[in-house]
Amino acid sequence: MNGKHCYQGLHNRSKACRICAAVKTLQTGEPREVVDFSSYKKNWVLRSYPVRDERGCLIGIVEIVTDITERRRAEEALRQSEQKYRELFENANDMIFILDLDGNIMSCNAAASRKYGYKPERMLGLNMGSLLDRDYLPVVRKLIRDRIDDLDVQNPQ
Repeated sequence: MNGKHCYQGLHNRSKACRICAAVKTLQTGEPREVVDFSSYKKNWVLRSYPVRDERGCLIGIVEIVTDITERRRAEEALRQSEQKYRELFENANDMIFILDLDGNIMSCNAAASRKYGYKPERMLGLNMGSLLDRDYLPVVRKLIRDRIDDLDVQNPQ
């Protein structure tokens, strides 16, 4: 497109887009990046870099346009999936704990905090051994040991 602006050569228009990174680079002589979520039902990252001669004078620009539509769709799908998980976790009627390998509570849902009468943040760091009936403690310890063994088998060093 030597000598033509993208709005002329690609889009057959007479003026630049309102968010044009290239125009800003030509005006300021500084690199510019713009994220555009509206053009042609696509998501774009527009990057524009100044090109200077040996005296440092601006003689042109290089513009790189990246289509990030699929990445944005994947990010949105992940966000929605995380939101569903969070809702399931928090609204489950069953108690759910996330423990470290020593049996300390890293997270728990509302049903667990209601059962034990603690606010969820107060339960963080508590050891399951302090909450469980002593008869169940060996069972929980075995479950944790089995899980550690499973991890060791899956990820040998």
